[in-house]
Amino acid sequence: MEQPIPHLPKPDENMPPDHLLLAPGRAMRTHFFLNPGSYEDYPLYTNGIEEASRNSPTWYHSYHARHGLLVWLISGEVSYRIEKKHYLVRPGLPLFIPPGCEYYFETTEQCGYQKFVAFFQGVNLPSILETLKLNQPIQLSLPQTDPLTRKLRLLRILIRRRPPDHIMRNAGLTMELLMTLSEAIPRPQEKSLFLRLACEKLCGNFEHPESIAAIAWTLGMNERTFTRLFRAQMNQSPHRYRMQRRMDSACELLTRTGFSVKEIAFQLGFCNSFYFCSQFRREFGMTPTQFRRNSGQKKDSVTTPSC
Repeated sequence: MEQPIPHLPKPDENMPPDHLLLAPGRAMRTHFFLNPGSYEDYPLYTNGIEEASRNSPTWYHSYHARHGLLVWLISGEVSYRIEKKHYLVRPGLPLFIPPGCEYYFETTEQCGYQKFVAFFQGVNLPSILETLKLNQPIQLSLPQTDPLTRKLRLLRILIRRRPPDHIMRNAGLTMELLMTLSEAIPRPQEKSLFLRLACEKLCGNFEHPESIAAIAWTLGMNERTFTRLFRAQMNQSPHRYRMQRRMDSACELLTRTGFSVKEIAFQLGFCNSFYFCSQFRREFGMTPTQFRRNSGQKKDSVTTPSC
């Protein structure tokens, strides 16, 4: 249901005095942020986590969100208005607000709530949000609340304590959060977004393949997180998936082209034809030459494609 944003007081007019202040018995707010500018060149990370509890009325208006925002209710409800649309945020119904949006929120008649707000930044954030279909305000349904709450609390600990590897772990958790939201967007008969991106990267260039760590980095996470997520959805490792696709391409080249075994090996990124042949035999129980012979395709009867 669309509702117009009501008349808003000026920033210094009628602002509830306890909105951003500690008010015993009425409001409690904790927030932790990374140092401004310290990580501005990183592709993706959570810059801050805020946790707020309140049992008194309040409102807030932001004219231009500098971060991507995830609003996650633990209890209670809060009414948000963005671009004339109304969102009633409750537990299990998070709201994502991309950077640049003007938004307004206020308490309802229920007043009390406890919520987390995560603030996302990174030089690749706009393109990542576009890929994940999170570049517009959207409210989602996530009935399983505990896993996301744990991730938000872990991010808060990382931001507060900042262990040596905190920014890499932060980036991995951030990407997991965004993908969790993206996966909740209704997409009938559509594959997992993470899986599509991962498979495209793994099969993108066999002759000069990216390392698994490099692929993970482009997706905003570390290699361990990438491998865990990939294995959970594919029941095999990224290395195994890539090898299978290389073998599929090898069969295609052996059947449809006149390239030599050595040429095919190099096209598929193998360091030498001996290693290629051993992997091919392990996969299919025969050598590439035997496979070509059995397929009825002779090298001298096929025209080699021009470059």
